[in-house]
Amino acid sequence: MTTLNYSSLILKRIFTSLVFGIGASVSSAAVAQDIAPLRTNNVICVPMKYVREKLLTVLKHQDTSSEKMRLDVGRLCERLAQSNAVLCLSESDQLISAVIKYQQTDKNAGRVKPELLLIALGDYCSITNAIKTLSSESPIEAFNNLRMSAQPRIIIALETLLFKEENWYFRRIGEDIQVDPPSFQAAHIILETIRSSKQFPPSLVDWATKTANADNKQCRALVRKWLTLNKRMLEEGRYSECAK
Repeated sequence: MTTLNYSSLILKRIFTSLVFGIGASVSSAAVAQDIAPLRTNNVICVPMKYVREKLLTVLKHQDTSSEKMRLDVGRLCERLAQSNAVLCLSESDQLISAVIKYQQTDKNAGRVKPELLLIALGDYCSITNAIKTLSSESPIEAFNNLRMSAQPRIIIALETLLFKEENWYFRRIGEDIQVDPPSFQAAHIILETIRSSKQFPPSLVDWATKTANADNKQCRALVRKWLTLNKRMLEEGRYSECAK
């Protein structure tokens, strides 16, 4: 059994800052500043059923020996039982901490895809690490986690990669697998996020569906233009105000 411990969340973010060079300072205040641009709308939506189910699995393994813990876990379970689950930031931080702890202590943690859950909960370090991995020799899991997260906060985080100048080609991973170059992967992740997050207007969802069927170069160009047009709304978490 484990407890919802916010300190483990801070330690994870500090550790990631050291490893990946996210900011020169490793104080909790500096980490909070790094997180701030992705947390401006003060809520985390969890629309995907498979993410909610895996989070409920994590909560089942929490220590509920105290009355406060029973109440906290019960409240989070009630939230996640809703198809339109919306979490305040303190609740998402509790869940992030629970996932990290579960990942560290349970030998079967891989079954719940903890990195996917952390991205879906808007964890800045997990989002950043996954985006860095898109340019590595093993990008497939990170690509799938980002694409399946339905977390609109990843869109602005993908901006630099999206605007990377590179030609399209099949990037070979191993002997039998070929993937798109990172900037093209970023475009497809953004389109899938618009389609699945349930926070964007229906007209934009329709646009994303049509754009996803365009050829790779046109698709990336259209997504770049869209992100430039809507950058301020995305930074402020005003997803429902984004235009196509």
